[in-house]
Parts: sequence; C-alpha cells; structure tokens
Amino acid sequence: MAILKAGVLGKPVKSSGEITFSKWRAHTVIKTKITTNESNSVKQIFQRAKFAFVSVWNTALSGDFIPRFWTQWRTPTTVANSAFMSYNIVRQPEYVNPETAFAGDASEIVISRGNLEPAPIISAIYTPGTGKLNVIWNTTISGNGENTDKVYCLVGIRSKGMFLAKENFERDGAEYEFDLPEGLASVADAISVWLFTFKGVVGSEIISMSQFLDASDAV
Repeated sequence: MAILKAGVLGKPVKSSGEITFSKWRAHTVIKTKITTNESNSVKQIFQRAKFAFVSVWNTALSGDFIPRFWTQWRTPTTVANSAFMSYNIVRQPEYVNPETAFAGDASEIVISRGNLEPAPIISAIYTPGTGKLNVIWNTTISGNGENTDKVYCLVGIRSKGMFLAKENFERDGAEYEFDLPEGLASVADAISVWLFTFKGVVGSEIISMSQFLDASDAV
C-alpha cells in the first residue's frame, strides 16, 4: 500500500489493472490487489500428503531410534526428527494426475543414511502360517566395512507404516530368523525389511544407507 502526498494528474479511477485507488484523510491511497496462485494449490495438497505419509514412519521410529541415528544430520536449529522428515519427504513420488490420490512409497523410506559400506540384504523370506521370517545378508567385507560392524534390521508391515521387530546383530552372523506375531496377512509383500550397518559408540556411529526389501524378494 502507498499514500500519495503529492497530487496526481486528473482524478484517479477506482481500479486500474492490479491497482486500486481510494481516499483516506484527504490522501489518495494506492493498493495492489491480493491474488492467489491457484497453480500451486494442487502441489500444496500433495506436499501435505507427503508430509502426512512420512510422519507415520517418523512416529514409528520415534523414541531412541531417530535421535540415535539421525542426530548427525540435524542442523543447529532443528532436531533429528526434522532431518528424517525433510530427507524422506523429497524422496516421495511427485503427483502425476491431480485427480489421483497421493500414494506414498514405503520402499523410498530411508531409515538411516551414511557412507559406511553396507552388508547388503540377500533375501528376506516370510513363511505365511508359521510367523517365521528369515533374513540373510552378505558378510563380504569391502571399503570401510569391518567384521566388527553391527547389522540393524527392522521388520514392518509396509502398507500400515508400522514396525514389528527391531534387532541388531554381528555382521558376520549372516542370517537371522524372526518370530513375528500371529494373524499377519498371508500376502508375502505385506512384510518388509529395512537393514543397515553401523559401527562406533552410541550417538556418533558411522552408518550405512539403509536397504529395503519386501519379504520373498531376492537380490
């Protein structure tokens, strides 16, 4: 808004393009019209949907997990959970059709990040009816990996944004069999596994990027 203290030539009209004129205490007042950018509205809706989707995993990993493994990625003015949220939101798919509801992609959820050489998942086999999940990882050492590294494994239901089990093992253990709760869906891909490698003391570990695998898949 601006107030003209010097007169203008002629009598201003009430509106001209994006500008409106009015009188206030013998002054001519110029205001610009407030416009909204409708082109951003759909993007904003999807951005909020991404935030809500990642928030489910943020909540599932709250407690001692995110503060332990994400503190190194926070800024001086943020907390570890903010680092987790911002990193994972940008990994979610962009909208294609505004008429289509946003569908989050759990396979793009990164539960850890770092430059430690990982112990890649070889397979994650869930046997419906038994509650048994067998996870096997590669014990080959390369790069900055060491036999003394730990392997952290989380098991969850991908479609529900929840974790059923969290365990860490010696890297040279090669495999582990989880006993999962009864009553899980019989569809194999309902069970998903996130695995990463870490070393060091609590709060200052060197960590690998996490890997994702649906049960019954193999690499």
